[in-house]
Amino acid sequence: MIKFKRLTFKDKKNIQEFTGQFYPYSDFNFTSLWCYNIENDVEYFLDKNVFVIRLRDYLTNKPIYSFLSKNSTSELVNNLLTIAGSEGVEKKLRLVPEQSVNKKVLSNPDLIVKADRNNFDYITSTKITSSLMGRNFIHKRHHLSQFRKFNSGCLLKISNGKSKNEKTQIMKLFDKWATKKNSDSAHERVALYRLLKFIDKLTITLIGLWDKDELVGFVLDEKLGRYALGHFMKADISYKHIYDMLFFQAVKHWYKSGCQYLNYEQDLGLEGLRKTKLSWHPAKFLKKYVISAR
Repeated sequence: MIKFKRLTFKDKKNIQEFTGQFYPYSDFNFTSLWCYNIENDVEYFLDKNVFVIRLRDYLTNKPIYSFLSKNSTSELVNNLLTIAGSEGVEKKLRLVPEQSVNKKVLSNPDLIVKADRNNFDYITSTKITSSLMGRNFIHKRHHLSQFRKFNSGCLLKISNGKSKNEKTQIMKLFDKWATKKNSDSAHERVALYRLLKFIDKLTITLIGLWDKDELVGFVLDEKLGRYALGHFMKADISYKHIYDMLFFQAVKHWYKSGCQYLNYEQDLGLEGLRKTKLSWHPAKFLKKYVISAR
């Protein structure tokens, strides 16, 4: 029987122990689930075989169900679809990792399984990307050269992001970014605040670009074994090509730290975001699917 419980910070250890058996799909990462649990209504079910989550869609904010399992069965899928239907939630399972979609699920004639390209996690090879070798990175090399030429005073600092000044600077820069973007970023702001509030209990790395005493760009990543996972990246765009410099410095740091890959999450089907993520020539994707009844 599937019995859900509300997500709390105390669940971190059990969830991380289970998800550590899989590729680091961003949607099932505890830090991500915790930070974006804005309305405190994320629920989950966990046993030795399956991790089921009920969370809110990143764009519509409507409740959705997903699951992570190496032993998926048609019975599990049908049970979750029934639960979703009984709650008035869309009768589909979203963000379902490829590792959960086995032959039993794919061969079931009563189920429709479709790839969800908008939610594929982008994975870059830290070794290849940090080298910037080859034709794929010719434009990136030029962008980084331009950034260094016109921003020679910017300094790179890597830390755990736990100091009061760093937290203040991060939120200040986020607000500056949001003002220039001129769109509703309240949801993301709360998520960032939640991460900083609990950063002492998380394995987060702050990769920051500083102009004198002011933070002008930051990346907040998390190390997960041979992978690193990106959570937040914001910058003052008056510093031309600063996002390319931030991403490059993050990849270089993780390569030196022994991580083979960096997961820089999905593009949500947003054209500009997709173009930016593809410009770094991902080594592969962590694929996800939508499952529904036929």
